[in-house]
Amino acid sequence: MLHNIQKNLTACKKLQAAGDKAAIAEELKLLNDIAKQTKKRIDQVRAYAVEMDYAYYDPQYVEVAAKEAYTQTRNIFKMK
Repeated sequence: MLHNIQKNLTACKKLQAAGDKAAIAEELKLLNDIAKQTKKRIDQVRAYAVEMDYAYYDPQYVEVAAKEAYTQTRNIFKMK
C-alpha cells in the first residue's frame, strides 16, 4: 500500500509538470479506485474486529436541524 501511495505521489508530480488533461483524468480514476478498495478493506477489518469482540459500534445521537428537527443515530466504531 505504501508503495502505491509513493508511486501515485510521483505520478502526480509528473502530471502537474505535464498538464495533460487526459492523463490527469486517468490518474484521478485510478486514485478513486484505490480509495474504494481501501474503504472496502476498512469495512472488512471493522466487521472482523466486531465479530471477534475486539471492537464495537457505539450509537451516538445527533440532533439535526432541517425543515423539521429530528435525531439521527450514528454508529461510531470503537476498539475495546
